[in-house]
Amino acid sequence: MSRLREDIVSFLEQRKSFLLGIAILFFTLLVFVDLVGGKWASLENSLVNLSTFFHKSLWPPDWRVIEARDYPVCRSSIEITCSTAYIGVAETLKMAFVATVLGFLLSLPLAVLSSRNLYSDKVAIPTRMLLAAIRTIPSLIWAILFVIMVGLGPVPGVLAMTFYTIGYIGKLQYEAIEGLSSSPLDAARAMGLGNIEIVERVVIPECANSLISQCLFMFEYNVRQGSIVGIVGAGGLGTEPVFQVTQLSSDSMVIKLDQDKADLHADHESFVTSMKWMINNDNSITFENTVMLDGSPTTNIAQLKRVY
Repeated sequence: MSRLREDIVSFLEQRKSFLLGIAILFFTLLVFVDLVGGKWASLENSLVNLSTFFHKSLWPPDWRVIEARDYPVCRSSIEITCSTAYIGVAETLKMAFVATVLGFLLSLPLAVLSSRNLYSDKVAIPTRMLLAAIRTIPSLIWAILFVIMVGLGPVPGVLAMTFYTIGYIGKLQYEAIEGLSSSPLDAARAMGLGNIEIVERVVIPECANSLISQCLFMFEYNVRQGSIVGIVGAGGLGTEPVFQVTQLSSDSMVIKLDQDKADLHADHESFVTSMKWMINNDNSITFENTVMLDGSPTTNIAQLKRVY
């Protein structure tokens, strides 16, 4: 009997990692079942829904995104450089580059202050809490805040991604610094070097590979985020105009809604379909817009005059 007990104990000890993995997997399945809440029917048509989405929304592709825009007039000999896709990708890469560089440079001092092998807990813990607070707010929320503060365009997108980069890469940086061997740090202190000199002569050279890798990772991350922050008007690839200039002259301008891009339905939504501004001979301005109300278009005309 004792021999059997010893064999069982030996078996469990040899395979404890495997058994721990099985237990974690079983617990994960229990949590997943709890999240589903008995609504397994929602998963039955998942592949059908995906196929419908692909064929109705993704295929065939909308090749207009690589065609030169009507306005502003394309002055390049290569028309694709005036397309919505090219302009969006170029702007996204610029935003990601600036946000990554600024975020990296601003996060490095905070990461140094957060490292317990360089500074005491009185300094490191509050700095870590600051980085955690910045990191807790998603870049999309940062983008909304900066759009409110500075308006639409790529600037709020750059600021949003910069702040998130500070919080995210700052954590990776101080973990890399704390992972350094204590020998070079002790040797530097024995030579009488201060923390700033230690960072310059020991920490940065020793962590250079990790810092470069983290910087490249954040650039990749910010490129992806550039297509998301555009949803709230913060520039980048996700910003796709739903109005297009169809007529432009010295005394008039007409813009019209692209309903395919806007994904609006006249049957149950009200929206503006076109707007026109025209300067008259008496310097007054005639404004005309067409609004879709209850499935039928309604035109409104107003004349604006300067009152002296």
